[in-house]
Formats: sequence, structure tokens, C-alpha cells
Amino acid sequence: MDNGQTSTKYPGLGCPHCPAKFFNGDKYTSHVEGQHPDKPRSHSVEDDVHRIDYHYYATPVHPHWFILSDKKSGKMLSNMNLSEEGEVKGVETHPKYQRQGLATKLWDYASSLGHMGVPAPKHSSGRTSAGEAWAKKVGGELPARGRLLSARQMNMMIDFSRDE
Repeated sequence: MDNGQTSTKYPGLGCPHCPAKFFNGDKYTSHVEGQHPDKPRSHSVEDDVHRIDYHYYATPVHPHWFILSDKKSGKMLSNMNLSEEGEVKGVETHPKYQRQGLATKLWDYASSLGHMGVPAPKHSSGRTSAGEAWAKKVGGELPARGRLLSARQMNMMIDFSRDE
């Protein structure tokens, strides 16, 4: 019978720690929390103003990806990508919302997830001038800065120019 809906069914979220185990909805969260409590898992947290989404291995180049959004509108305001070892690979904040502590909020949240196996964030040697100032503000060990990256080189994680 064709009711206009697809009959194809796709598996739910795959457990990043078990081969070939897929779960739908809340079963994914309860499985990872129960079976792998010390391992990373994708999740979201909210406060009165913002939502932070943590994506564990969203893509191979985004092993630890944090996205901060406005809770009311859902607009993405800032994001941070860490390597497998925790090195900051990129931090971006929408130009209208810079210097409001949003990237620092992501850094602090990432720093709090050690109990879940998420590596503590570490500064990269490849930083922009703005990244250098931010790195000094949030603290932590600052490796010698290698090549100076331009803001344009770093502006490829989220398209903030698309205001809706």
C-alpha cells in the first residue's frame, strides 16, 4: 500500500564505542551513560540564555565539536572544535556577538567534561591575533605561536553571514 510515505527505515544513532550497535532516541543516551559512563557521548545542555551542543565525532575532522546557540531563537552564535587530543582546531563567534564571553563559555564547558573522557582543551600553536588575546584571557599553557592565521583562514566552520 502506498500512502505517500517512505517505507525505508534507517537505524538510530550508532554507539561510538560499540561496533554495530544502533539505538533510537533516549535508548542511545541510556546505553552510552550505562555502558560507557567514562566515554564521550553527544549531548546538549542549557542555561537560561544559551544551549551548548556537544557532538562527538560529528565528522572525522570534528572529533569534539561544541556549538553554542541562542536558546530562544536557535541561532548559532559560537563554536569550538577540538582535536582528539584536545588541541583547539578552531574557535568562531558570530561577529555581532564577539567579546561577550561566548567562546570562553565553550572553553569552560569543554574543560568540565573530563569525567566523560573528553580531553581538556589545549591551545594550538596556530592562532590568529584575536585568538592570541583570547588564549591569554582563558589561560592555560600557550605553545609558541607558529604561523599566523588570518581570520579568513579560520572562517569556514559555520556560515555566520547567513542571517535569517
